[in-house]
Amino acid sequence: MRPARACSMSRTAPVIMISQNRQAAKDRLDARLDYETNLRSESEIAALHEKIDTLQTEIARLVGISTRPGRRRG
Repeated sequence: MRPARACSMSRTAPVIMISQNRQAAKDRLDARLDYETNLRSESEIAALHEKIDTLQTEIARLVGISTRPGRRRG
């Protein structure tokens, strides 16, 4: 290897390492934020499932009341 190229590589290697470390830190932060968002979304979806189940039960109850034989509407 030529001395000039070796000198150039020895100066650029630390800069490349610093850049890679910064990118890795950014990637870790992005991953953590994605994880937290997914947890919140999962919680919201579970709450919505419970609400839908409650509404389905209530609708079934109301339909059962309004369609009983012998019951008059009006």
